[in-house]
Amino acid sequence: MSVARPVHKLDLRNVAVAVLGWLLSAVVVYGWAEYDRRSRSEEFALATERQVRELAAATRDAYDNVIANMLFATELLDAGEPHDHRGELAALLAVVRTYRALVVVDGSGRFALRVVKPPPATLDLDRIEATVLATTQESLQNHGKVAISPRIEGADNDSLRVFALAFSDRPGAIALIVDTRPLFGSARILRSDPTTRLLLLGSYGHPLPVSDDLVRDAIVDHRLQPLHERMRSNEVGTETIPAELARGMSLDDGEMVVSWVTIDLNGRPRWTVAAFRSMEDLHHRQQELTLQMIGLLSALAVLFAFVGLRATRRAREETALRERLQHAEREAALRNELLRAEKLATVGVLAAGVAHEIGTPLGIIRGRAEYVASKLGAEHPHEQSLRNIISQIDRVTSTVQELLDFARPPTTSSPPYPTSVKETATAAMTLLQLSDRRRREALRLVVDDDLPVLTAPDEHVRQVLVNLCMNALDACAEADEPTVRIEVRRDPEQPDRVRIVVEDNGCGVPEELRHRIFDPFFTTKKRGRGTGLGLAVVSRIVDTYGATLKLESEPGRFTRFTTSWPSATGAP
Repeated sequence: MSVARPVHKLDLRNVAVAVLGWLLSAVVVYGWAEYDRRSRSEEFALATERQVRELAAATRDAYDNVIANMLFATELLDAGEPHDHRGELAALLAVVRTYRALVVVDGSGRFALRVVKPPPATLDLDRIEATVLATTQESLQNHGKVAISPRIEGADNDSLRVFALAFSDRPGAIALIVDTRPLFGSARILRSDPTTRLLLLGSYGHPLPVSDDLVRDAIVDHRLQPLHERMRSNEVGTETIPAELARGMSLDDGEMVVSWVTIDLNGRPRWTVAAFRSMEDLHHRQQELTLQMIGLLSALAVLFAFVGLRATRRAREETALRERLQHAEREAALRNELLRAEKLATVGVLAAGVAHEIGTPLGIIRGRAEYVASKLGAEHPHEQSLRNIISQIDRVTSTVQELLDFARPPTTSSPPYPTSVKETATAAMTLLQLSDRRRREALRLVVDDDLPVLTAPDEHVRQVLVNLCMNALDACAEADEPTVRIEVRRDPEQPDRVRIVVEDNGCGVPEELRHRIFDPFFTTKKRGRGTGLGLAVVSRIVDTYGATLKLESEPGRFTRFTTSWPSATGAP
């Protein structure tokens, strides 16, 4: 009898993963293709608009050259009679190949001077006299502005236009007959692209001869009527035209982009240039890229199906390893806590023994010393020595008391009475100010009025505050102007808590010692000036009542201890 193997189950899961991966790939490809289509279309439209603007700028420059030559001619003619300057005007026509003739019209509307370019570029001015006079009359009505005629009826060239400008210091105007086709010389770059059609509208809204015939026909038979109206109203913009209109212009199937810009001539919009570009090649490239992406993502989906089982197995192994590590960390934490408890028990036994064996004799010695001092009187030479003995006994007693405080952790077995942190801080300051004047003047207390009451007992909060302040006073004792600033405020980050900050301008705590600053019996003070238990007691009290303690320091500048205490209103 053969043994069944879970091969089919494994294959089905791989197939399911592959199908899911392929569907996900299809969604990703569709989203990416849609985003890429919009992005490429926008880039394509911007590129077309940029080309049209460049063409418009080049055309405007060519137009400005015509205007500059006309201004030169008017200034020349203002200085004398027109016939006196025939030679200079003829030279101007000879130099600029696009100029065909120049006419000076006097104030009565008659030709005062005619200058025609010699053969082979001759021009019959009599046939176009009506257009010349009409254009000069328009320039006289718009003094200072150049008037441009529509297409000249009867001219041998559809590109000829009359440019007219009124004299500034005499009646009449000058008319320059210009072949405008060379003005659009930069349009050859756009027209060289088989996917681009060019349209230029003159000042009267009619297509100029340089326009592509197919686009011009679409304008004439009103297939582009809405666009034509916007261009005639001097609008500037870019839009997409459906594929049906593109096919009518012998462009490939697909949408096309049209961008148009109005050419501002001498402060008056006159001509409009537009470029129609097919997006078919862009769409073909996008489709090819999309197919490549589908193939690639399909291959990745199949690969993902084969790798899926291995990844799942690896994830399970990592989870098991992580659980083992967490278990080991918990065991290590328990061992550390047990070791700490054993140390505290040892310290407690030691402290109790010290308190009994040393505290009782010290009390007797202190009592006898005070008795002798009272008998000798303040004037006796040994009275100060006795006071020194009493001071040193008090120091030893304080050390023994710190040992007892550290070994006997605070208790929270019964709910404490609410503590007014303002009263506690004031009482602590009163106690601290009993020291010498220099240390008393170093203390600066700032307390808000509307503080909530704390859940920690008054004596423990006061003990924390006194220990931190004593530590700060010792740290800044050698400063030129020792300052210890105590701030008691509502915690801005947690309004239901009270923040107590003790900051000094002392020597600071080096970075390498900060992780040990709260260890029992560790101190940075000089020998004989500290037991190393003050901050350890502070840390234990803070932990007991759910408060937080943070140390910030910059050697040589400051040290700041920040504690945040839960209030009775915010207690759970």
